[in-house]
Amino acid sequence: MSIADIETIRRSVAKEPLGDIEIHQEDDNRVLRILYYNGDVAETTPKDIADVIKRLHINLANEAKLRKNFETQLTRLIERLTEWCQANTQHISIAVWVPQDNYSVIHFLVVQNGNVYDEEFSRNLTRLEIEIEDSELFSHFIVKVMELPHMDEGSVDQFVQNYASNI
Repeated sequence: MSIADIETIRRSVAKEPLGDIEIHQEDDNRVLRILYYNGDVAETTPKDIADVIKRLHINLANEAKLRKNFETQLTRLIERLTEWCQANTQHISIAVWVPQDNYSVIHFLVVQNGNVYDEEFSRNLTRLEIEIEDSELFSHFIVKVMELPHMDEGSVDQFVQNYASNI
């Protein structure tokens, strides 16, 4: 098919979008000239097109795997934080997690149920942070923990709003 034939076809369908196009080409090295409605011209080979499509499929598959892995890790992280809160419930008034940067950073804020410093509770919170940081199960996340003194729920809400707006 000559360039003139392609141009004739282009003009005849210019008013209607082409939609999906199948290209069947036996000669992988033959140059294909693609004419766009705006007059642009691109030249490529069927092999180049096939390579681009193959890379696209690989990238889409990798992206799907990464998304699934991220979702799995987020679920496990929420479960681990919940377990920790249940194990330390006698020391906790409120626990809040604040996501940042599309959940790549999680701020875990724990409000004590009393105003007296509890060294064991602080150590448990530090152990949790180190456990998460060192675990491959949570490799997509950076978790920052913060221990807060006892305060009422309204004060916690205000603190979290201020904190979240500054991160």
